[in-house]
Amino acid sequence: MTNRVISNKQLQQIVFFSIIATVFWLLPGYAQVASISASETITTETTATATTPTSLPDVPMSTVMASSTPEMQNKQIRITAVGDIMMHQRQLDTHYDKTLESYVFDDDYIHILGELKRADLLIGNLETTLGGPDQKYSGYPLFNTPDSLAEALKRTGFDVLSTANNHCLDTGVKGLKRTAKTLRDMDFGVIGTRQSPDEKSSLLTEVKGIKIGMLGYTYETGRREKSRTINGNSVPAAALPLIDSFSPAHIDDAVKEMQGRIASLRNEGAELIVMYLHWGVEYGLDPTAGQQKMAQQLASAGVDIIFGSHPHVVQTATFIPRADGGRTFVAWSLGNFISNQRFEFLERHNTEDGLITSVTVERNSTGKIVIAKVDYQPTWVHRHARDGQWYYHILPLPQALLNPAPYNFDRANHVRARNSLIRTQKVIEGAPEWKPTPIPELP
Repeated sequence: MTNRVISNKQLQQIVFFSIIATVFWLLPGYAQVASISASETITTETTATATTPTSLPDVPMSTVMASSTPEMQNKQIRITAVGDIMMHQRQLDTHYDKTLESYVFDDDYIHILGELKRADLLIGNLETTLGGPDQKYSGYPLFNTPDSLAEALKRTGFDVLSTANNHCLDTGVKGLKRTAKTLRDMDFGVIGTRQSPDEKSSLLTEVKGIKIGMLGYTYETGRREKSRTINGNSVPAAALPLIDSFSPAHIDDAVKEMQGRIASLRNEGAELIVMYLHWGVEYGLDPTAGQQKMAQQLASAGVDIIFGSHPHVVQTATFIPRADGGRTFVAWSLGNFISNQRFEFLERHNTEDGLITSVTVERNSTGKIVIAKVDYQPTWVHRHARDGQWYYHILPLPQALLNPAPYNFDRANHVRARNSLIRTQKVIEGAPEWKPTPIPELP
């Protein structure tokens, strides 16, 4: 793999795109991404194994009613989620800048910035660890990525990262703790893991006057001599209270524990509950029966939005109606946001696909928080060479197909991008409020 060397001109382009994004960010009429600072981030429980209430408070599960003053009515926020953010070895190799003697990742996102900056709250799954330079930077099977990736994600607009996934222990307990600390020091909201039992792995934040409670969980891989395992490995005792995880074989017990945390967030004032779940079958095209059962139970417990990851392919989305008259939105799998899981290496095309999903919620005229609309942005990871250097660009589809000039398509990659859009549209054709786009013809 050829190492990537960024010229002064290319560095100037990265700075230019960052400045342009910042200018648009500040212009009136553009949504401002929620800044989750230490003072704004409120968490609600001290340990993942805190006592779980057997019943929920007498609060409607769809929302907490608020006073219906004019300034609170019809206020909308856009909550956007992406799928797996991964850094395989080939990505690391090509993102190393010999001149700067550091890793540069900003360029990956230049074509998708416009979509991401529309979010008031932007969420993703960080499927790597930030174990630090004392451990070798590496990709699969043990991910360890430089901190500059998180810095690039922050500049790109991410507010919250879920760190509960099957690779969260790739650099051991030390790496798990360092990842959580590094992200919090960069002012990210972090859900799913924590540095110590005294910290919180849930999040309560306020965006445009709407209080949002957030939780992140990862699946476990069975038991080994009664000990919990993640990714097939026993979880060290020191890590047990630091990771929010659940056993797919014991969904009822898992949801009971989650109900307690949902109730705690509601008691702290959360008007909307968002969960980011690392679940399902790798490369599976549909959710399992266990996932559907779990989602139904979480909906009944008052969760409003569920974003899913782990299969590395796009799956559909749905609404689950609730007894309280509300509805829960579930995006079963958002696919890969950025990775090197490509046909050349896996003989799978659909691991190149992603789905940015945005849920707009609003406080209606009665003061109730409701889901107003859902929209989707299909994406494709464009891996291509130019002037002896490799690039990974996340492309918005079908926009890139309608105007291919800026994207450095050769014929083969143009075909692959078009096929990606065809695949994704077929998968999500039954998703709520999906509006299909005519597939552009090849030039």
